[in-house]
Amino acid sequence: MPLPLRNLLLCLLCLAVSPCPAASPWSQLAAGEPLAAYTTDGRVLRGDLDPRSTDAVLCLSVDAAGVTISSATPAALVARVEQASPVALPPVWHGGVGPELLPFHPDRSTWGDAVVRSLEVLAAPGSWDADPQIDGLRLWVRPRGADGGYTNVAGSLRCELRVESGDPRTHQRGFAVTERWRRELTLDDYGPEGAVVELPYSRLRPEQRSEFPRLGVLSVRMVVPGEGVIDALVTDVPLAAPSFNRDRNQLLTGQRYFPGEAH
Repeated sequence: MPLPLRNLLLCLLCLAVSPCPAASPWSQLAAGEPLAAYTTDGRVLRGDLDPRSTDAVLCLSVDAAGVTISSATPAALVARVEQASPVALPPVWHGGVGPELLPFHPDRSTWGDAVVRSLEVLAAPGSWDADPQIDGLRLWVRPRGADGGYTNVAGSLRCELRVESGDPRTHQRGFAVTERWRRELTLDDYGPEGAVVELPYSRLRPEQRSEFPRLGVLSVRMVVPGEGVIDALVTDVPLAAPSFNRDRNQLLTGQRYFPGEAH
């Protein structure tokens, strides 16, 4: 038998006896169909069937607030898949907490020779209890006098935080007042860095969601008895520090928090 013909027959024989790879349970399902995948290590992955899925890899994805979270799981680790309800990720922050505390345009015509002319505010996310999660915003408040220098005065702080809503429909999104605080400042509250004020989150949980907006808009109004009202606006307040590893942990395990982390 000629050598080329023999090689051809051997190849055909190998193809005939080689087992065909088994079709995956999701191979006949339409892309975008919501599924629940149970893995051999006890996890349950939920999401919509991603069109990138193959018989060797199951890909699921979830869209929320303009962000897509995807996972890729080898078929050998998938014990079974079931049709499921669509994953709904409702926003964990909501706006509309009531009217303004003071008129937006205060009357400055009666100020005269006011001691305070402007307000300098710095803001950053902070943690002030025993667990590692972010508790709220920490403010450094420093009033300035007519000469531009810092001056310590007693007064009342009114703070409002606006955050972009988490509605997945783009046309329904916008900035709304989500947190509101009021603090009284005395002369004893001032130190070398001004008055340090802690504003705890009561409605926001920025570490629970990877698609949470990273920035907010903070309005600060200081009412000084006998002088008037001073406004300050911080337009890009970080609500939480970026965490690549926390986002990665959610992608790999479905959990935002690490093992043993108190929350």
